[in-house]
Amino acid sequence: MNTQEIVVNLWFIVDIGTNLCYTWSIKPYALFGTDDQKLKILQVLAQSDYITVSQRKLPSNYVLVVGNEKLTGVVEASQIQNVFEGNVDYFITEIEKDLVISGNTFSNTMQKIELKLPNNPIYVSTIIAENDQGETRPLTSEANKKWYEEECLRM
Repeated sequence: MNTQEIVVNLWFIVDIGTNLCYTWSIKPYALFGTDDQKLKILQVLAQSDYITVSQRKLPSNYVLVVGNEKLTGVVEASQIQNVFEGNVDYFITEIEKDLVISGNTFSNTMQKIELKLPNNPIYVSTIIAENDQGETRPLTSEANKKWYEEECLRM
């Protein structure tokens, strides 16, 4: 469909040393174009826009048992897509919290307008790998995937 709609980039930040994800980020956009055009734009923006957004902790109901230790608010990197797909309502609610427009230029009044994501929103989900020195890279290119593999071996 060649219309404007709210679309979203999601990032899940993975600690290379532990292969665990504790945090995630989102950024909604209002894009115009076909679904394919919107996806392509999101894929390009996913490579850099994660730097300008705040990270959020995963909810404490995500629990991982490692040996005798129980970790809360964490998931294994291999489970990220399952976590997202199994909890879409949670993520949509969190995204919609940021979709508020305030103000009216013509009447010089402040009013709150809440925007909603469409049903079956267009989104791109990207893994961001972080090493022990705080360097981050999105796993969206062959060069970054190679860096990730080298960092796994180094760490």
